[in-house]
Amino acid sequence: MNNYTAPQKQNIQAEKGEQKPFPIIMYVYESGKKKREWVHKINLDRNKFGEYHTFMLQLQEDEKRFYIYFRMPSECFEEILCSTKEDISKQITNYRVPVSVEERPVLTLRFLATSDSYSTIGHSFRIGFETVSQIVQEICHSICKSVGHMYLPEPTTEIWEESEKGFADVWQFPNCIGSVDGKHVTIKCPNKSRKKIDGGIFEASNMGQRFEAGQMNVPNYNPLPGENKPCSHVLVGDEAFALKPYLMRSFLYRQSRIDPRKENYNISRARGVVENVFGILAQRWRILFRPMTTKIETIVQTACVLHNFLCVKRSDNQYYELLEPPKQPVYLEVLNIINEEFRN
Repeated sequence: MNNYTAPQKQNIQAEKGEQKPFPIIMYVYESGKKKREWVHKINLDRNKFGEYHTFMLQLQEDEKRFYIYFRMPSECFEEILCSTKEDISKQITNYRVPVSVEERPVLTLRFLATSDSYSTIGHSFRIGFETVSQIVQEICHSICKSVGHMYLPEPTTEIWEESEKGFADVWQFPNCIGSVDGKHVTIKCPNKSRKKIDGGIFEASNMGQRFEAGQMNVPNYNPLPGENKPCSHVLVGDEAFALKPYLMRSFLYRQSRIDPRKENYNISRARGVVENVFGILAQRWRILFRPMTTKIETIVQTACVLHNFLCVKRSDNQYYELLEPPKQPVYLEVLNIINEEFRN
């Protein structure tokens, strides 16, 4: 039996007039082989055509446009950038250059402000869609980690006392330490999930359980103005919440119409605080209007941290009117009518 090499076999088959299958097989194999692309060819020109590289410099020259774009003034943006810079730095490798430390917060804030999809942000900034998702999660986590303890802290007795003073001075509601309500965020329905009302969610939450157990650092009882008997401090909520020693809610409308002693005027004014807060929060960070599918806790927490950060910095005093005003809740429209009648 003769042993031939592959080239020798091909020559013998050619002399006999036989077909040569080997090159054909090689052709099919080479045609079906897929090559992995580290970076899409469109994204290769990110430094030249990406939104950050073409638009950021112009925004820095116009403070009003900067505020509209980022929902915050430039000094607040720089503070957020400095607080997260060390945590979000990436190492440059031989395979690809990472998205810069400066560009990553820009992309994330734009995502929170516009509620655009990852693919829309990716096309605009010329970054891979999956990379956009990873960057948003990393930056949100870094913001909560670096400044969350300052602008979304666990309430202390001093914080409650300061809140109580505000409700008494502004809304004429003594011994009130806060206003609670629910903000509905649309998510993809998890498997085996059940619908819960706002009050049920609050009771099941860590905060609700700690209020129930008396572990929320609430100040000691104080007498109401003109009274000597100590009275507990309370939160105020709407009819969705259960009446508790620490939570007061409005009387039903039909009850308040029959009995003047059950007038909801003051408690309604106090509840208006949380209505306005949620309106401003969602108007600034429009991602809260968009259905979310993954890791929504981090995104919602980041929106709350940034909201409190901007409130403390009083950054909206000059530019907030540049944003489209939030729709006024029906409740506030009714409250305006009550206020007008009260004045007359």
